Amino acid sequence: MDGEILMVDTNHPGSVHDKTIFDQKELDKNLPVWGDSGYQGIQTEYKHCEIPYKKPKNGELQTDEKEYNRRLSSIRVRVEHVIGAIKRMHILKNKFRGPREKYGSYFKISCGLYNYTNGFTKLQV
Repeated sequence: MDGEILMVDTNHPGSVHDKTIFDQKELDKNLPVWGDSGYQGIQTEYKHCEIPYKKPKNGELQTDEKEYNRRLSSIRVRVEHVIGAIKRMHILKNKFRGPREKYGSYFKISCGLYNYTNGFTKLQV
């Protein structure tokens, strides 16, 4: 919630959907999970799942569902700001021209530098 990067996983090509990668992970079902509307369906497996409501076909969202989506998007904006900060280091923004097996190491170093410059001290790799 405060912008600290806690975990990094870079072992997947860009063409694989995030939900596919998420489904392959062996995660504790009691952990809180936040996602966008592309993660529809995970609420059946995870007790503490936070994904936005989708507007029903030919309908409207209720007022409390709209408010829930606003609160959730305010959290997701913070996540996008952290991703933008990592992109300023150009590791995600430009084509990586080093050896493919080194990309994960460079990305983790960039995340560690971000944490360090923002006063955080830990990164699980």
